[in-house]
Amino acid sequence: MFQSYSHSKPLMTDCVFGDELDKLFVKEITESALQMVDNIDKIANILTDATVTFTASNESVVAIMSNIIQTESEAIISLATVITPILKMN
Repeated sequence: MFQSYSHSKPLMTDCVFGDELDKLFVKEITESALQMVDNIDKIANILTDATVTFTASNESVVAIMSNIIQTESEAIISLATVITPILKMN
């Protein structure tokens, strides 16, 4: 059974025991925050411990990729391979 807790940050809890064991703090990401990313380090930082709270549009993915691909083309190919299935699921 899942129990909700009132904290300043959203969190996920152990759904089996319904307590705060192994809780993971998560950050909400906005579409505009991802569109402003211009390098791999920044997008990694945004996505670390985060939950995507919107359905990414094709325009958003294009904006993210065009911001990064100019300087880090090999890295963005790897990144796109990882995040594309995640974005499609949301």
